[in-house]
Amino acid sequence: MEKGGAVWEGRRNRKALWAAVAFALLLVLSACILLLSRPEEMPVPAGPGVSRCLLMGWDRFVTMPDTAPVNANNVREIAGIMEKQVPEVRELITVTEGPGTVAAFEDQVRAAFREAGPNDVSYLYLATHGITWKADTGAQKTGLLLSDGEKEELLEPERLREILDRVPGEKVLIVEACYSGGLIGKGMEGHPANPFAGSRIRVLVSGGGGEKSYLWTAADAPDQGQGYFTAALVTALEDSRSALTDADGSGEISLNEVYEALCSLHGASRVYVYPEEDQRCLFRPVSDRSRIFGGKRLLTGLRFAEGALNPENPAQEIYFTLREDTRLIYAMIPSRDGEWQFDEAVRLPDRERTGTTRGLLSAGVKHRTVRLHAPEEGESGYSLLELMTLRPGGAVLEASRMLCIPAATGDPGLRVETGESFAPDRGEEMDITVRYSRNCTLTVSVESPDGQVVRILWDNCLSRPGGAVYLYWNGTGPDGEKLPAGDYRIRVSAATGDRSREAFSPVFRLVRKGNRNTK
Repeated sequence: MEKGGAVWEGRRNRKALWAAVAFALLLVLSACILLLSRPEEMPVPAGPGVSRCLLMGWDRFVTMPDTAPVNANNVREIAGIMEKQVPEVRELITVTEGPGTVAAFEDQVRAAFREAGPNDVSYLYLATHGITWKADTGAQKTGLLLSDGEKEELLEPERLREILDRVPGEKVLIVEACYSGGLIGKGMEGHPANPFAGSRIRVLVSGGGGEKSYLWTAADAPDQGQGYFTAALVTALEDSRSALTDADGSGEISLNEVYEALCSLHGASRVYVYPEEDQRCLFRPVSDRSRIFGGKRLLTGLRFAEGALNPENPAQEIYFTLREDTRLIYAMIPSRDGEWQFDEAVRLPDRERTGTTRGLLSAGVKHRTVRLHAPEEGESGYSLLELMTLRPGGAVLEASRMLCIPAATGDPGLRVETGESFAPDRGEEMDITVRYSRNCTLTVSVESPDGQVVRILWDNCLSRPGGAVYLYWNGTGPDGEKLPAGDYRIRVSAATGDRSREAFSPVFRLVRKGNRNTK
């Protein structure tokens, strides 16, 4: 019995084992069938993020002048930068015969980023005409023109955000267009709302909502041409210039670092960003030294001496390095009624001699001083300085710089305007408008009502053509810390050649979560 009992028990254990194996095989088979038949419903584990880039440029239009080959060149140049410097690029798509309808644009965006996940970053670069108009309410509106030369539609910022909100993960939007600041409610009158506030979309635009962006073409080379903003962005990021753009030496270039570099290298208009002072990685400098000299730019390490020019003897100092012997042209464009007068440009070749050739600069480190004449009666005191290198295929725009000669005498006529309140935790920023009647230097501070300075936003910076500058504050202190809810105001100091003045804004309210109605 004991032996027989032992045999029966062994058979029972074997039957149980085979049953367990069969059940396990059935589970595996069921899971495989489910994976094959319904993949879209299976949860995908979150892995390390990757980046995808879609770059679109429009050159053929129905109601506006064609821009060929400028925006196609813009796309090609930015593609070269993104391919090397966007972290973990999985896919890069360029479109230079852009769709002419909003629906087709949305289809293009959806197709390009169809595989984006919650940890991914999607880059969208757009180069086109920007349009501005007044709505029935009187508010100034901005849109981007989509056109294939036959069909044409206007893409408004609210619709653009809707399209990008459907893309999972983080998004980066870079726009070269007139009035592009209006997409984020910046650089324009009326304290407009920012349609992108509180979104997962970082935005970099080429100019203010009331400001034109400019394109540059070479008269002797019809296939040459580029937007001033894109040319400056390429100069800021390409090759060894990245080491200077990466101001903190972290090996990563943030949106704020790109903004700071463009404030120096792009003078034709003023760039704007959302959110202000964003420190997240946007680009990574090229670390492989063998690839550093593969770019288009011959002029690297470009730096302008900061500060206002001397009204009695105005001169701008410039520092740069040339990779090889080349010719360099300086162009001076005057400003009148807030507009650059490109048809009055004065072009001056650099006269350095290399060997027996006058005007050929030798490779190496350079220091130049460009002298201006003091403004006469009726002149604005603003100029746009362009730097161009000459190649066998034509000239290449390297950078532009806005120059300001402060008025020698007179009251700057200072005024400051702000909104009434803002909530940084919701992605809102306080908009600040500083107005002046004469060229001047400006220092803009945030302070508590008792006069304690909690943040300096501008320190001895130059005024710009047009009689106003627009600044934005995100509610942080000098080290990026969140400042507490409460009342604040703006103090502005302005200086001309012989006078200085101060002005204060009304008190405004910084609101943190849960205290909007408290005092």
